[in-house]
Amino acid sequence: MSDSGTKPGVDSDNWGYRLGRWWRRHPRGRWVAVGAVVLLFAAVLATLGTPDKPSNTIAMPASSSDLEGGNYQDVKTKLQVAGFTSIETSAVPDLIVGLLHQDGDVKEVSVNGETDFDADSTFPRGARIIIRYHTFPAPESDTAAESSSPPVPAEIPVEPTPQAQGSSNLAKRTEKATLSAFGVHSFTDLFKEKGSGDSLFPFISGFEDHAAGWVVVTVQVTRNETTKEELKQTASAILSLTGEQLKDLNGVEVDTADGELFGMSTRAEVPMLNQ
Repeated sequence: MSDSGTKPGVDSDNWGYRLGRWWRRHPRGRWVAVGAVVLLFAAVLATLGTPDKPSNTIAMPASSSDLEGGNYQDVKTKLQVAGFTSIETSAVPDLIVGLLHQDGDVKEVSVNGETDFDADSTFPRGARIIIRYHTFPAPESDTAAESSSPPVPAEIPVEPTPQAQGSSNLAKRTEKATLSAFGVHSFTDLFKEKGSGDSLFPFISGFEDHAAGWVVVTVQVTRNETTKEELKQTASAILSLTGEQLKDLNGVEVDTADGELFGMSTRAEVPMLNQ
């Protein structure tokens, strides 16, 4: 009896049976099939094992207005945690007595020059971010002035420095000391200084003597443009800036341009002059 043909009990239409017959009759095709399966498996593994590339853009963790007023170090940390890599800080020496802002409070945050943005606004990971913050002006050092003077031989008696002129020139000396504290020569120059727009100093038009130990300052604003509290803060700031240099300056009165509103401050009201 011949063994050719389909064995009894075997379903010739079964796909497994057909695949087995093909596998036995095509030895070269076996390796082709095995190679295809291996390549497919490797492609699947590569797809699953490839980590997602970080996005080139990052969402802002807060709006520009929310960042303003916070401590600049905290804002910098928040932006670094968000993923930004190019962050700079810039001090703005515009504080007088620190009543409206504290030292280190953020004045402005710019991202690639843009200062008005919303939370979740997206920017490149490497966008240039500049955090500008309020601080006090650095005190002028007398070291440079002293080093520029020729040394005086010890055996030659040094003449005492003449005292400042009398109270008739108190206004002039107060003006000079105030401008010197900002490192400028005129109130026109002070107006151009960055950050000075938060105070009334850029609007000062002049000083004049009022009474012994008392100076009147006129600012080029009207009562509709300021308040008595702002004028009083300005008077207190002038005393703070000049008090150590002008011992005979006992008080400052600040008048508006229309003369209808004024604020005043005395030495007793300035804590740093009574320490």
